[in-house]
Amino acid sequence: SDRGALGPLPLCTDEEARRLLELVRARVYDGASLDSVLDLLRPSARLSVASRTGAWLEAQERRAQAGEITARTVRHQRRHVRCYWGAIGELPVAAIRKGHLDDWVTHLLAAGGKDGAPLQAPSVKTTLSYFKSFLAWLRDRDDIGALPAFPRVRETEREPELLTREQQSRVLDAIPLHQRGLFLAMADLAIRPGEARAMLRSDVGDGWVTIHRAVQGDGSHSPVGSTKTRKPRRLPLTPRLIEWLEWN
Repeated sequence: SDRGALGPLPLCTDEEARRLLELVRARVYDGASLDSVLDLLRPSARLSVASRTGAWLEAQERRAQAGEITARTVRHQRRHVRCYWGAIGELPVAAIRKGHLDDWVTHLLAAGGKDGAPLQAPSVKTTLSYFKSFLAWLRDRDDIGALPAFPRVRETEREPELLTREQQSRVLDAIPLHQRGLFLAMADLAIRPGEARAMLRSDVGDGWVTIHRAVQGDGSHSPVGSTKTRKPRRLPLTPRLIEWLEWN
């Protein structure tokens, strides 16, 4: 078998053993740490990225079931693995270094998107963060040693497009009154759509509302889980939101 191109294993002759020792010495002489070279002789060095992602995703599913992460996050991770990890999938997990990650980022930014289109910097940063989580999982299982340094992906700062108060008022006025509460909550409390959709009457009391859950998805049957930060927030109701709640 081949472990990181360091030679056949098991070693059957003295010549093969001497050759392996020469290769280890050469890599250390070229600047690699002895630990990183010896990592390539671990059993996991034969395992590629692609061969381990299935087990990692299963572990992520279990975390979602335990409420540690959201089901939506796992769906995003699966999509990134399927769409963007192919260029690095055949590398042995124990052999990955920063140079591999640099080359991968260059590929993603140049032609790593759908149909060979360039991938936008935010998507590249996301897939790198998922890959770092994957490697951390392998490290915690003692399948690999220390994580490599990860490249930084620069992105152009974008000015968010904000509605003026007048525009917000026109949008709210166009929504039937009995359906307006959800949108009032998002506008006045600055909460996320999933958090607004998960609000219940029991979350409101004494002029305050507690935000501690969110709908995990866009569908009407999407499950309800924790918020993005997984921390509850207590926010004061605005006068027009109180008025709508009293009317409704």
